[in-house]
Formats: sequence, C-alpha cells, structure tokens
Amino acid sequence: MLEELEINDWAKVDQLFDSHLLYRSIINPCRHSGIGILTVDDTESPSVAIYSIPLMIFLAGDTTNPSAIEIIKTLPPLTIFVVPDEKWSELLRKEWRERLVVNQRTNLDYSTLDISHLRRLKESLPDGYTLKELETEVLPQIDPEYAVQIQMYFGTIENLVNTGIGFCILDDKDKLASYAYTPFPFLDEFEIQVYTDDSLEYRRKGLATVVSAALIEYGLENNLVPHWDAANNASVKLALKLGYTNPVSWNAYYYTKSND
Repeated sequence: MLEELEINDWAKVDQLFDSHLLYRSIINPCRHSGIGILTVDDTESPSVAIYSIPLMIFLAGDTTNPSAIEIIKTLPPLTIFVVPDEKWSELLRKEWRERLVVNQRTNLDYSTLDISHLRRLKESLPDGYTLKELETEVLPQIDPEYAVQIQMYFGTIENLVNTGIGFCILDDKDKLASYAYTPFPFLDEFEIQVYTDDSLEYRRKGLATVVSAALIEYGLENNLVPHWDAANNASVKLALKLGYTNPVSWNAYYYTKSND
C-alpha cells in the first residue's frame, strides 16, 4: 500500500533519489521549496518512492519490490516520467507497451563553460535590441504556456523576478523578443529555459544565444552551476555554441491514453 510522506521527511528517501541525473538541479531545490507530493511504500523505511512535481514525476527505489509495479500502475497519462536506470525503464515498457512514448533528451557538460566566450557572444546583439534583466513590466508579454509553468513553480509570475533569475531582449518598441530564465526554484545549481518569439523578424538573429549567454554568465559570476538539458537538436546546437560539451542522450517517458 502506498502512503504519502511529508516532504520534510525527505532524509528517509534521499539515497533512493541521489542517482537521478536531475537530482541537484530540479529535485533537490523543489523539495527544499516544499513543492510536490512524495509517495512511498513504507513511511518508516521506504524502499520505493515517487516524487510528483508539476508536469514531471520522478521514480526511485528497488524495482524488485512489488510496490514498484503498484506505483507504475498509478501513473497518469501524458505526464513526463523520469527514472534513474534501465530497470525502471523496463518496468514502464512492460506495463504500458506500445502506449509508452520515449522522450529523448540530451544533457551537456557545463565544466567547459568559459565566461570570456560568453561575454563575446553577448556582444553580437543586433542593433535595435536591448538586453536587460527580466523586470516586472515585461512579464505580461511572456508566452501564456510558459507563464502557467512559472506560476506552478514560483506561485506567481512576479516571483520569477523576486526569487528566480532571468534576462530578456526587447526590440526598439519594447516588445519582448527573447528571454532566458530559471524555470525551477534553485539552490546553487539551476536549469535554463529559453524562448524566442516566433515572429520572423526575431529569427536567425542570434537572440537566443545572447540572452542565454547573459543568464549563464550571471550564474558563473555568482558561483551558481548553469545546467543545460536539451529537448531537441536545435537546443543541443545552441548549448554547444555557448560552450557546453559532451552531449549525452537519456530518456524520459510518458504514456498515451487508451484508444478504447
């Protein structure tokens, strides 16, 4: 039987999750912020656990425990699942079969980042554009889908300015053209979200490069580790241009609803 465990009791499951690739940059700061729901097989001595945060679910523990199968059967469709190893992947495949969808991602090495290189990239900002830190005045221009996700993790979109980090590029009419920010709460390491408006006037101008370089530079200057986890090839290419190296593919998953 699965039971909810208070986030404040995280020490009981810490070892179960520490093999997760995204432990330090997403799991750890989110649980410190009290975000999400932690479910285990045994509240006193858990061997299997599931940590659910908005839009993502992390699985951990002993896959030979019958509760591992029980956990998988409770997973909702169309939600990203992140697992620590192939044993968990195999359980997902056995349960959801052809309905299971692989979400391939790429993690890159941040140790090769060069702050001088980032500063040179910032200098490539085209004429007619302004690079600045995200301010409350421009937040209403953020894409609605991204705004909803920010609210999920920061409570309000304004809290992104108060407790997160973000940079943006405005055109000569003060329209928000591109922005990069921390999509999750963070401690000493953070993930990066980048968005450039789809309008043709903003494409192929290197805006995503400049605004990302500004955010990464800020992180390095303040002894923060800027992680880059790419969802597609374009994101991988951008990361390599910024100075990340050694792209390593990994798989997240979700399953589709039944056709019945």
